[in-house]
Amino acid sequence: MALVRDRAAPMLDKADQLHELLKAQARIQFQSGAGAGEVRSWQNSLPPLLKDLDEAGLGHVEELLEHKLPFSPKRADVVICGVHPKTRRPSMSSSS
Repeated sequence: MALVRDRAAPMLDKADQLHELLKAQARIQFQSGAGAGEVRSWQNSLPPLLKDLDEAGLGHVEELLEHKLPFSPKRADVVICGVHPKTRRPSMSSSS
């Protein structure tokens, strides 16, 4: 389960408001609020990440933001899902 799930290009269009959406979704999905430091981190890191993905030609790939790991209280900051450009096989990368 991710707090926000969408392709990079549409998220880039709303990058300046994503931290507020994540904050609201954390309250709803995780029944807990996000701390000021976490919200500030989202605000500072997500716009450059989405811009880099778009500039790399990956605006079509899907990102799962703050994806809760199964059977764990931990979350991956971002999971990037798509297909390998040469093999067209499913590909996935994460950052935490």
